[in-house]
Amino acid sequence: MSSAPNPAESPQQKQIRQRIGQLLLWGGGLMAVLVFADRSGVGSLSFPAFWYRSRSAHLLVTAVLLFSGLWLLRDGQKDRCAADRDHRAADGANRDRVEEVDRTADRPIFENVRVYTRRRCPLCDDALVVLRQYRAWLPEVELVDVDERPELAEQYGQWVPVVEMDGRTRFRGHVDAWVLERMIQARCRRRS
Repeated sequence: MSSAPNPAESPQQKQIRQRIGQLLLWGGGLMAVLVFADRSGVGSLSFPAFWYRSRSAHLLVTAVLLFSGLWLLRDGQKDRCAADRDHRAADGANRDRVEEVDRTADRPIFENVRVYTRRRCPLCDDALVVLRQYRAWLPEVELVDVDERPELAEQYGQWVPVVEMDGRTRFRGHVDAWVLERMIQARCRRRS
């Protein structure tokens, strides 16, 4: 069984899935109220005999109804991060090869990315390769040569490449692809 709804479902299928999810949530909520009323003795509710024979299963049924409803109500389309990551994995992309990833949103996850670099810098080249692998989520990378401005050479010269994202220094000397991917995932979760 797949862990996510089919990303290619039709609008009618999505609507049916959402209606079933709503019904399951309502059923779970009603069941939770009944369980609370029964266990706490609130009100003068009289339950049928089968209710008292199956008391041990009430919480399990309630949890199954609620979680099933929530699972069906979440958006059927995979989020942008997971879809692009799956696309790269399906195409056999790896960390050494830059793969063209379709941009599935109208704007990138970060507002700006600036890389302080210098000529003949192998670490800078490596950093740019990693950033290119994640270009579907990044805006155009602005390259700044620290050797052209003495104040930048003094500030960043020993640490190049230095990567700033949205005005904050995120990497110095090396761009860790794992950390970058976690940053992107965190931004995706915040947006959704």
